[in-house]
Amino acid sequence: MDIPTNKNYDSEFCGSLPLHFINLVQPHGFIMVVQKETFLIRQISENVTDFLGVTPADILNRNLTEFILAEQIEVIRRKTQQWNIEDRIPENVSFTINSVEKNFSAVIHSKENYILLELEPIQPLAPGQLDFVHIYQEIMFILAAFKKADTIEKLGQIAVTEIKKLSGFDRVMIYRFDKNWNGSVLAEALEPDLQPYLNLCFPASDVPRNARDLYFKNPYRFLPNREYTPARLVPVLNPISSNFTDLSDCNLRSVANVHLQYLKNMGVQASMSTPIIKDNLLWGLISCHHKTAKNLSFEMRSAFVLLSSIISAQVVAKENEQSLGQINNLNEVFTKLLAQMYQEPDFRQGLIQGAYTLNHLFTSTGAAIVLDGEIKKVGKTPTNDEIKSIVHWLQRSRINKIYITENLTQFLEPAIHYKEVASGLIALPIALERGDYILGFREERAQTIDWGGNPNQAITIEPDGKTYHPRNSFAVWQEQVKNMSLPWSEQDVQMAEQLRIAVLERIVRDSH
Repeated sequence: MDIPTNKNYDSEFCGSLPLHFINLVQPHGFIMVVQKETFLIRQISENVTDFLGVTPADILNRNLTEFILAEQIEVIRRKTQQWNIEDRIPENVSFTINSVEKNFSAVIHSKENYILLELEPIQPLAPGQLDFVHIYQEIMFILAAFKKADTIEKLGQIAVTEIKKLSGFDRVMIYRFDKNWNGSVLAEALEPDLQPYLNLCFPASDVPRNARDLYFKNPYRFLPNREYTPARLVPVLNPISSNFTDLSDCNLRSVANVHLQYLKNMGVQASMSTPIIKDNLLWGLISCHHKTAKNLSFEMRSAFVLLSSIISAQVVAKENEQSLGQINNLNEVFTKLLAQMYQEPDFRQGLIQGAYTLNHLFTSTGAAIVLDGEIKKVGKTPTNDEIKSIVHWLQRSRINKIYITENLTQFLEPAIHYKEVASGLIALPIALERGDYILGFREERAQTIDWGGNPNQAITIEPDGKTYHPRNSFAVWQEQVKNMSLPWSEQDVQMAEQLRIAVLERIVRDSH
């Protein structure tokens, strides 16, 4: 069931933060902006001193060729010329300064007029840390395990269990969004001393719109240590673009203060998240938490990105498989219902009587056909007068295509009096001006939603109306959801449209 959002913090408040213009850098790496063609260094993060032993003033406006071998410069030039400007180019580079060579993992971003380099030092493997070959072997093992999963829930549980073993995070979750962007935890693996979040729901403001959008620019968000001092870019404005440098697709981009506070309130010191994308939409997240600071190798983060893509593909396959099964069942019902409809002199009888009725096609608890001012019904429905009021509302609203809602009372206030039989509505317009409709009803399905904290207190706003803080408590908070039916699916809408066309064809045939 999709959960209504009581307060639209997602778009009104949290969603308005300009995260892409956070001009600060996390301290586990540094950023360098160089001019295309000339390779002059025009902007750099002030923490370059920690990695190269020189100040920003020492390196600004000097040529990158002074510090990197010509062969590596040529690789950067070639790849930034050939690749699309939206691409992120991984590469290893070596800086030599004062006769000292230092090696870095780089992510190279080719922009319109400049090249942005994210640089992190290549560290030797720590004891117990996997190299790339062993990481690859683990990914192949996980991929083989996925074949045993016949549902998305089982797939998710295998994924979080194996990712936790691979990465060593204290908690790994798969978090799924509904159509209102509230999230629910469908799979979780965690250390025994942590509070479980499995099956809990979290409001849309926890991952607001602008943060969700960034997952299409950046394949992961990584925070090795919540307690850090960010580094500024020097100079503040990019001399090439005369504007702030857009760091939205950068791994090293600093994290918004409100998110750091959110993690602190959860008792999280390090985190990482990667997107699950289906049909170019953000379906969910793989979210990892750790109670203490935790760094991941560049190779391990790359493995996360690969796993995210694999899990996205598996989600698509599983959902398509489920949809295909539903469509096949509905097609079988539709074929038999269509045969009944054409066997009857009055086609309406073929839709409400016999072995199959509209309720079988719509998975509804009641249905009505309103044609030429006459109402024929099957199952649990509102009264005739109430059905007429629904039709009048549909006409006033100019509903001339398939309409669905699982919360009719939200749009039609009098529906509160018959919510028990018609909290959900699917409406098929046959002739809008005459008020001819086929209606399917779903009864109220009261539900208790377990939230991770009170969603109505998701944020606290300061008196200035601008500053806000995330909630402090993530204890289970129960909400009784009323006036809602089970949701309608895309397959329901598709079958309704097929039925509408068949009915119109029958009406045309009968008129000749």
